[in-house]
Amino acid sequence: MTKIDRYLLFLYLRAFCISFASLSGVLIVVLLFTNLDEFQRFAEQKDQHLFQVVVEYYAPHLLIFYERLSGLLALLAFLFVVAWLNKTHEFTAMQAAGITKRRVVRPLLIASAVVILGAAAMRECAIPIYQDQLDRLPQDLTGELPRRMKPTVIAEAEGLLQGRHLL
Repeated sequence: MTKIDRYLLFLYLRAFCISFASLSGVLIVVLLFTNLDEFQRFAEQKDQHLFQVVVEYYAPHLLIFYERLSGLLALLAFLFVVAWLNKTHEFTAMQAAGITKRRVVRPLLIASAVVILGAAAMRECAIPIYQDQLDRLPQDLTGELPRRMKPTVIAEAEGLLQGRHLL
């Protein structure tokens, strides 16, 4: 890995992190202010700070945000880096130094592939661990209210599991 590769990856990572923080921050702020009363009520019941309750609720949701937005964020970071290199004339300087366009784009494509494969791995490994917390609505922070049940096919028993709600 050359210095140029590290520089391009740094630009990509910076653009990716800023984009993810911006988009997830906007989503969390909108959802937070929609359900602020429920969080306040739960914090008073459990004698905790509101900030602690919000972090405990939305931390697993960041996994979902990453998984759903990873393709968009990878494309956004890729395009931002290419546009930045073109705007600052670094792309022209790299070509003058004998570096081809394909050589410049290769680390960005590899980083994009890593981001998307990371999202797939997260969907299969990390998200199922927090599925119970992710299924809860802000109105049910304690997890005691009945939740709607989705009909599920059980392959081993060759049957359908259905009902009104889960407790």
